[in-house]
Amino acid sequence: MIGRSARIHARDFRRSGQPASRSSRFGKGGAHIPAQHYGINPELLSLLTGQPVASLPDRITPSMLPSRYAAEAYRKRQQFDRDFPENYAMLTCPTCGRRGKYDVGAVIVDPHGSDPTSSIQLTGYFRCKHCNGAGDWELPPLVTQQLLGLVLRAAAEVPDEDNLVRFGRVHLYDGFEGRFATDSESHLLGHLRERPADGWLWDRLGNLYKSAGRPDLALVAFEQAIRQDEWQVESHFTLGMLLSSLDHPREAGHHLRMVLVGARDYDRVDALKLREFVSVALRELAGLNYRAKGEIPLVPTPEEWGEQRYASMIDETQVVGLKTFDLDMEDLTTFYPLAEGFVGRQRLAPALALEEERKRQEIAASAGIPLRVGRKVGRNEPCPCGSGKKYKKCCGRGA
Repeated sequence: MIGRSARIHARDFRRSGQPASRSSRFGKGGAHIPAQHYGINPELLSLLTGQPVASLPDRITPSMLPSRYAAEAYRKRQQFDRDFPENYAMLTCPTCGRRGKYDVGAVIVDPHGSDPTSSIQLTGYFRCKHCNGAGDWELPPLVTQQLLGLVLRAAAEVPDEDNLVRFGRVHLYDGFEGRFATDSESHLLGHLRERPADGWLWDRLGNLYKSAGRPDLALVAFEQAIRQDEWQVESHFTLGMLLSSLDHPREAGHHLRMVLVGARDYDRVDALKLREFVSVALRELAGLNYRAKGEIPLVPTPEEWGEQRYASMIDETQVVGLKTFDLDMEDLTTFYPLAEGFVGRQRLAPALALEEERKRQEIAASAGIPLRVGRKVGRNEPCPCGSGKKYKKCCGRGA
């Protein structure tokens, strides 16, 4: 989780060195190594294609990935919203010793660590431009000094401007905390080598790439997740949102409608979070439908439902007309009633009851109203607040 943040300027990182030389790259024994500007892990391509790493080309490009969209997404990567801002730093590769400028993303600092510089995490995904290596990158002394100063400023609660330094920890679903995004990538790829057909694991990898500023690689992982599991609802959702940003409205619409189709049976997230996914998907579909003048369906077609699921939804009267709802694009909660029809109101009932009880307790606590526990107090019984008065003349007055 990530907590409050502090201010840092990208220019502070840029001053720590000069751009790397553009001279030819040579490996051990003088062998020429092509420039590695694309930053793609050979292990990823190996898992996706089944080819041994040793048989892959020295230079891997997005067009080599089994994806309809990766190459285009790489070219248009500035079109996508980022989870973290751009933040460039001059770093030295731990593998080949060459320097280069890299987008390191946000700097995450452990607020409880004794040495902030040894416990920082960088959210950006980057690999060496010279040898494609990754690992324990060396931070220049100037950057370390600047980071310490910024941590002190954050501790003094200096107002945040760039949101580049944040306090907290970033971890994967199993608790693993990588210092660099490539560390977390290696961890997930290790699990995928053991379970390559696990669509949910591919979805986790896609989420990592997306948050690390690599929408091209994220699209690849989400596509693979759906190949392995056609009902991977989370992957359909994020893939649909990314394709909408990439200006593929029809393809985006299909994946977002598949979120609606698969929501009823998807059990990898709790019901309320699933309602949120479905509500956002419906809102995005409403926008696509409007911009396409109705040519992009807002709700799944019978073909997308499939014969058995469509018949089931009709029998349970779960397919509702949009005219029943007053939808507001600026207010996501207006999509909740429609979303609940796709998630299943019976499935949502326990979670909604708990949410209502929590809200009731919060309102009662803020108003100083004692909550009744157990049986109802009689009007002529002593008031449970301890005043000594009858309930009807104390807290029960007017009840």
